[in-house]
Amino acid sequence: MRDLKILIQVLLVLLCMTTVMAIFLWMRCSIEGRRVTAGNMSPTLNENEKVLFDMTPYRSGKPFVRGQIILFFPPYVKIGPKEISRDPMGILDKAFAPASLHQPESSIKRVIGVPGDKIEVKDGAVFVNDVKLEEPYLKEPIKYELHKLKDLGGELLSGGAVYPFPGRDEPIVVPPGYLFVLGDNRNSSQDSHLWGFLDSERVLGKAILIFYPRMELIKGP
Repeated sequence: MRDLKILIQVLLVLLCMTTVMAIFLWMRCSIEGRRVTAGNMSPTLNENEKVLFDMTPYRSGKPFVRGQIILFFPPYVKIGPKEISRDPMGILDKAFAPASLHQPESSIKRVIGVPGDKIEVKDGAVFVNDVKLEEPYLKEPIKYELHKLKDLGGELLSGGAVYPFPGRDEPIVVPPGYLFVLGDNRNSSQDSHLWGFLDSERVLGKAILIFYPRMELIKGP
């Protein structure tokens, strides 16, 4: 009888340890905290605030939704296959690697257009499929206009200029497998209005919570 009790106690300890380890692994691979390093998403996310990102939604092929705030590698940042790996071992390897080994420059922006959307910026506002977006989170009206593909481009904050579609007179329509993303601080943001469409394979996760210095759930889709 005594041996049976000891066996049950050992099994319970092992079960508890396994459960704790499983929760730890899930959190390590699924949730990531990042510090906001610039003001291009203000007033929604302000410089030096810390944000939690859910890194799981797009690994399983869930669709992107307009209005989501996402973490991604911009097109001008060089990355390797492991940085956007979707396989379990690649995710584990990245999750447990020292921070210094996987810190390519990432960016935070809001999804404005998904594949098939027609994008236009005029009169200080964004129009998607000819319908004006209601965006109460914007810092101020937009000071630039976009009507055709050739309108995308300009001076980069990091230096130099980019014009992804020179001379292209077609409407701005998001192609399959890509997104159109903008910062909430539209007039001080290096985003799709400069470098064009974002390959959805470069997206890491979506913002879910501001946890420092304030605690606030990020509302949205």
